Amino acid sequence: MAGDFEVIFHGEIYASMDPVKVRSDMGRLFRQPAEKVHQLFDGRTWVLKDGLDRETAERYQVELAKIGVISELRDRSPAWKPEKPADPHSKSQNFTLESIAITRMTCPECQYAQLEADYCARCGTNIEVARAKAKLQAKEDDAIAQRIRQVRERRNEGADAGSSARPAGMVRESTREFHGSSPGPGMGTWLLVAVGLAGLIVGGLVASGLVSINL
Repeated sequence: MAGDFEVIFHGEIYASMDPVKVRSDMGRLFRQPAEKVHQLFDGRTWVLKDGLDRETAERYQVELAKIGVISELRDRSPAWKPEKPADPHSKSQNFTLESIAITRMTCPECQYAQLEADYCARCGTNIEVARAKAKLQAKEDDAIAQRIRQVRERRNEGADAGSSARPAGMVRESTREFHGSSPGPGMGTWLLVAVGLAGLIVGGLVASGLVSINL
């Protein structure tokens, strides 16, 4: 498989290896005569293999190390590769965009917008548990609001009934006030009358001699 890697040689071998044997093994490995192999040790940098993929280049480097040759790998691929523009009419492209649009969600706990997931990326809340909690809270809020409305309606009905019954109460109070303004004889008046009558009776008895008063 073609690639962008090269195997580079700077004329270096391991110090423990015999230079004569290393050159002989290199000739055998690359199937080159001794004269050409000798040129590789003239101090310049040589490209032993090029157009390799990384895996193949690494295998060459291992084989060279076995015979005592120190090599280097160089990647000649461009710094960046232009990406193939996506086809706007591609079915897979449209499907991906549609899926992303459908699977967006908002965390019920912190209101963070994200793609559909089991947990919130911001606060870590379990989405399913938070949704169930939100539904239960909404039901409780509705029930409380309904009770408040019922209490207010009952209070309004009671206020209307009290305002319609108030004139009769005012009439009764006025009647009591009217009667109270013309009171009958009080206790003191009756007492004076009784004392006067008693005085008359006693005076009559004394005058008739039936009763004598010793002073």
